[in-house]
Amino acid sequence: MKGKKPLFSDNLSLFILFIFYMIQGIVINFFAQTLPIFMVEKGSLLSEIAVMNLLVLPFSVKLFFAPFLDVFFIKSFGRRKSYIVPTNYIVAGLLLALSFQIQHLIDDQNIFILAIVGLATIFPLSLQDIAVDGLGADLFTEENSIYPALAQTIGVSFGNFLASNLLVLLNSKLFCNKYIFSTEREAGILSVSHFLGFFGGLLLVLNIYFHFFLHEEWKEPEEGEKDVSLKEKIFSMKVFFTNPLLFSYILFLLFNRFAFSLTDSSFKLKLIQKGFPKEAISNILSVLLLVGITFQLLLPRLLKRTSEIGLFYGFFAIKLVENIVSYYIIENYEEKFYDSFLFWGFLIAVSLISNIQYNAAYGLCGSISNKISQNVEKGFEGTSIAFLTSVFNFGRRFNDYVSLSIVEKYDFCTMAVFGWVVGTGGLLLLRRRLLSLEEEMSSKFKKHKKIE
Repeated sequence: MKGKKPLFSDNLSLFILFIFYMIQGIVINFFAQTLPIFMVEKGSLLSEIAVMNLLVLPFSVKLFFAPFLDVFFIKSFGRRKSYIVPTNYIVAGLLLALSFQIQHLIDDQNIFILAIVGLATIFPLSLQDIAVDGLGADLFTEENSIYPALAQTIGVSFGNFLASNLLVLLNSKLFCNKYIFSTEREAGILSVSHFLGFFGGLLLVLNIYFHFFLHEEWKEPEEGEKDVSLKEKIFSMKVFFTNPLLFSYILFLLFNRFAFSLTDSSFKLKLIQKGFPKEAISNILSVLLLVGITFQLLLPRLLKRTSEIGLFYGFFAIKLVENIVSYYIIENYEEKFYDSFLFWGFLIAVSLISNIQYNAAYGLCGSISNKISQNVEKGFEGTSIAFLTSVFNFGRRFNDYVSLSIVEKYDFCTMAVFGWVVGTGGLLLLRRRLLSLEEEMSSKFKKHKKIE
């Protein structure tokens, strides 16, 4: 890459980022969500398949590997390609190999082998994610930092849909016999083996093209610049804790979901406990996924009128009202409401708002993190974006984990109100510093300085 411009177009850059992120969404959701569904159908106990939820752990600790990926690479091959190409070959090879044995492993309920293969696939994928995040920061200027964030959000969301919804439906003989086949058959139209084989092959073909036909040029440090050592890169992360504005952003990433996590994390579970069909919830979420992707495409236009922080707080206010309504639905739902048009209207409305706010937070935080990563320290871009992404993902998982841990132990109403008051108050306290950070980044873009 020469400066900020690669040897391929912005449209091709977005497409490549989208495919890489889509593969991440497919692999993670296949092992963590879809595979357990198939295993339960075969008779596996929930306690036995719980280990599958631990397979995404590499994505939560990838920040520890990011400094090494930023320092150790082959200059002639490319800083990002040094890791994207080999990890993609590994992931594609494992998916193709697994496609030949996956049905046998499911039928035999061989959870141990599936967990080992899943971890072996997801770990290199987490390293690929670090490099792809850095590639996105390299390919686009600060003013266009929303685009790699959109590629990530839409790509991962679409991968989620393919692995969690489309595969389950097209693999179901009941669904296919009812809606697709003219005559009854004994299996769905799409097998798990064909699904893994197709996307393993797709990744292999794209990676061969990326490997041999797209070039990433090494740009020698300009006068006054120097290569950053591993020690310097690791210690440079202290800027996120010593700079008051950046530290406020870290707190924001960790706790921006605190106000809503109790109701959001338990919404589906409590409705199902009260007799609401889980299939109905899945169908609603499948449709809303397309709404979320459409909204992501509109984000760049919205950001032309306001800032990321301003837009986030606007959606936060709407989400707060939705969360209160969701709490009311949880507390007052009865099975007789299932046939009520009014109930369905409220349910679809709160699900729609929740989906839009989730996608807004994901895209806006991704855009801000990309800007910060490009303006903290030269040579620290990949490490910075990996660190901020890990903090954001950890914050969401941690808030949901704590919420689900206490939802049955304490009064639901008391904890919900506590979350709304404390979460909203905390974000209001952070708002001024976040706006100052946004203003400082904007001014430094114009003066081509770095945040220190």
